[in-house]
Amino acid sequence: MLTPGWKSTSPTMAGLSFEFEPTAGRAPIDRPADVPPSVPPELEKLGPTVAETARVYHSWWLWLSSLVILPGLGIAAWWIVDGWRLRHLSPAGAAVVLYGRLRRHGRRLAVPMQPGDTPYEFVALLAEYVGDMARSKRWMSILLPADQEARWLAELYVRTCYAPHSPGAAVQAQAIRVWRKLRWRLWLAQAWRARNSLLSVTYASSSSKHRSGRLPAG
Repeated sequence: MLTPGWKSTSPTMAGLSFEFEPTAGRAPIDRPADVPPSVPPELEKLGPTVAETARVYHSWWLWLSSLVILPGLGIAAWWIVDGWRLRHLSPAGAAVVLYGRLRRHGRRLAVPMQPGDTPYEFVALLAEYVGDMARSKRWMSILLPADQEARWLAELYVRTCYAPHSPGAAVQAQAIRVWRKLRWRLWLAQAWRARNSLLSVTYASSSSKHRSGRLPAG
């Protein structure tokens, strides 16, 4: 109740605010600077906030990026080390190693070769196998040079084993370049063969389930 002639000094009077000095003999009231607002239960049920969602997406992006970057770095490191090893072999040793790798890729591709096949017989079977695969799809035409590349390496191996003179460093460098091109083509051929095998197994499994699901007529 206001006394006549007395003017109010309320801190909210007329939209004004006033600062009061603390009462003598009492410590000032310690109020926290930032008090988090209470979140209604209805809002808590809406799920994570935008910031939390962004953090989740960021974590997934880092995880997916690592799946791509780390294997890529591993392949690059292996590529460098393998090239260094091939260059530090003797020219004859490099020719033998590369032909051995060519034979291993032939086995992985299930080329019908025999242990007693000559290098020429083996490479003819490999070229026929990869050539048939290259002609099956238009985009697989990138496999076509594998024929000449494989024959070149086989010829180098034969000359290394039976010629009176060993190949030189220039031939060794050329063999490494040829092998690097051929290796990617053989990897692609293996991936395509694995894909076809997987599709065949899946189709056979689905066909078997479809036949077993039929009721006998009667």
